[in-house]
Amino acid sequence: MTIVTLVQMLFTIMSIFIAVAFFSLLERKMLSISQNREGPNKVVLKGFSQPIGDAVKLLSKSTSLPNLGFYSVYTLGPLALLSINTFLWITTPFLSKFIHLNHSGMVMLLILSVTALPTIYSGWFSNSTFSTMGAIRSVAQSLSFEITFSFSLFISFLMIQSLCLENLPKFQSWSWLFWCIPWISLVTLICFLAESGRSPFDLPEGESELVSGYTIEFGGLHYTLIFLGENLAVMFMTMIFSTTYLGGFSLWKASTLVLIIVMIRSSYPRIRYDQLMQLNWVGILPQLISSVWIVSILS
Repeated sequence: MTIVTLVQMLFTIMSIFIAVAFFSLLERKMLSISQNREGPNKVVLKGFSQPIGDAVKLLSKSTSLPNLGFYSVYTLGPLALLSINTFLWITTPFLSKFIHLNHSGMVMLLILSVTALPTIYSGWFSNSTFSTMGAIRSVAQSLSFEITFSFSLFISFLMIQSLCLENLPKFQSWSWLFWCIPWISLVTLICFLAESGRSPFDLPEGESELVSGYTIEFGGLHYTLIFLGENLAVMFMTMIFSTTYLGGFSLWKASTLVLIIVMIRSSYPRIRYDQLMQLNWVGILPQLISSVWIVSILS
């Protein structure tokens, strides 16, 4: 890898982090519009620099450790969460010109399979009741919908006869997969929302029951890393969904998906945990398994 390529890759990654920071501003503005209020409007240019102010505020806060926690593993959780969600981006066609992977789809599923580990580190080893309950919820939710997401993505791979995400836009040069398999597209969106803990599937961070869940003991730098990791997962979700079902990544497609995700948060209440598990294991997964058989026969 040449120096120029390395600099280009680092610049791309830094651009992604800047977009993640300002995603929070867009989300708060859209929520305020949906609820007929102002939103962030004080910090420089009608609130445009609010993410910078939030970052300075969070980083300047002191970081306290729980009295009975296992400190070494506890502090590893936020860093591991951000690292895994950053490492996921090497599988996207967006970065394929820097790092080419022949089976990027399988690599993505492999990385996603370990995303529950940082949550375990953060919740279990803080030795807090609320954190432990949030970690248990998050792990069960992540593992359940990971199976469903794997089946939905496997159907797309069967249709293009390839495990490389770079081949998906080429296959959709005539028609988007969204129009061919709209049900699978909807299921994938639901799985992404559940995997990233977004509303109405934000049960691991249920404020009304768990007081912020597994993040309750974190503050300062640690909470900043968790915040960036979660928003990075949302941006990755828009990238993969547009690549897989909308004919390839583009700015307007990603922006539309972001707006849909934000409006879902402002429109739907948090569902019960038993309803979440029933939706996955009873409502979605059996139909996906049958869809795999149908697509495999037709392909």
